Amino acid sequence: MGNEFYAISKWIASFELASDNKFRDLPFWRGLSSGRFTLKSALLIIRNEDVLDKEAHWLQLWRIKAPQKMKVFAWLALQDSLMTNLNRTRRGFTDNPFCAICVTDYEDVDHVLRTCPRATAIWRHFASAKLGQPRPNADFSRWFWQNLSDTKHEESWPTMFLIILWYLWKWRNGVYFARYALIPSDKIGFLRAKCKEILQALCHEAQQDRSSESARQETLIHWDPPPTGWMVLNTDSASKGNPGAVGSGGVLRGDKGEWICDFRKSMGNCSAMKSEIKAILRGLWIAKDKDIKRVWVQVDSSTLVGLLKDDSTYCAEHASIIRQCRDLIHQEGWEVRISHCYREANKVADALANMGCNFTSGVAIYDFPLPEIREDLLIVLGSVGLEGCLNNKILLGL
Repeated sequence: MGNEFYAISKWIASFELASDNKFRDLPFWRGLSSGRFTLKSALLIIRNEDVLDKEAHWLQLWRIKAPQKMKVFAWLALQDSLMTNLNRTRRGFTDNPFCAICVTDYEDVDHVLRTCPRATAIWRHFASAKLGQPRPNADFSRWFWQNLSDTKHEESWPTMFLIILWYLWKWRNGVYFARYALIPSDKIGFLRAKCKEILQALCHEAQQDRSSESARQETLIHWDPPPTGWMVLNTDSASKGNPGAVGSGGVLRGDKGEWICDFRKSMGNCSAMKSEIKAILRGLWIAKDKDIKRVWVQVDSSTLVGLLKDDSTYCAEHASIIRQCRDLIHQEGWEVRISHCYREANKVADALANMGCNFTSGVAIYDFPLPEIREDLLIVLGSVGLEGCLNNKILLGL
């Protein structure tokens, strides 16, 4: 009971009350990434079919190293858009919904690619070699995604799986269109040879990409001071899980690297994205309170930069916080720029965020760097040639 109460209290700690009614809370439906409720998404949840998991599955499919035509074919199969005999019957193209190979069952996508005796024999062979997930009682969609995620015994199995599906359909078409020359006598041997050939081609392509990357010139990544008259706000978040115990932090520095102030805060238990947005909001509030007229916000999340720079982008789950950031950025009386920086240039903010994870509650603001982050600060200042700052006790708070 005590652990449960602690978890709930940490979750509540990730919320802050907005004093401005303009930023009231908005309803958010977790059944869809858009945050909008639909009956379809509610029914899928009742049936224990997670819509968000499906979105992740599609990303997984497109990221697999395989010929694009095979990935598109798999997508069509999952949409039940292949012209099987059952689908052709529904559209009035034929009056025979049965499989022409086994002549015993209706020919739908599941039958062609999995349960037809010819397909079953192939899947059994690969299953005997500890490849794939036979699972004859699972529905087609679940069986498909289980195989696409199975890399336990063979890392390249998802690619091989798509290759096998492609040729099962190609051989089916060879029967229907009397192109029997397309169908090999030794199907298992043919599939193994094809898988080896395609995997070698993909591996060669990857090696070429790596060799071209190795030929690129390396550039030292470091924190860049802003133009004269500007202040830089670097923010970051750190998480002990996603969601999990989260801290945020940020630092304001001048055009010579001088220390204006830093902050670190415990965010309770929330997602990394929410913590990143709230870190920027906190930093902007602090800059506004200090009457800074020109602020350059630098963060290592390109997704977050896009959300704040482009008003047409939308993130339903964090819409209220994003609107607060945008409203503050566009207020009159100051100028705010936002840009992406690499993680190596954001070390000080990262160290502050990790310190925030260990806070029990509240926010701490300091006008000088504490000993815990001086090492990161010295590295940053030295990397950009601000040697004068290294010996300045006032700037370093020594």
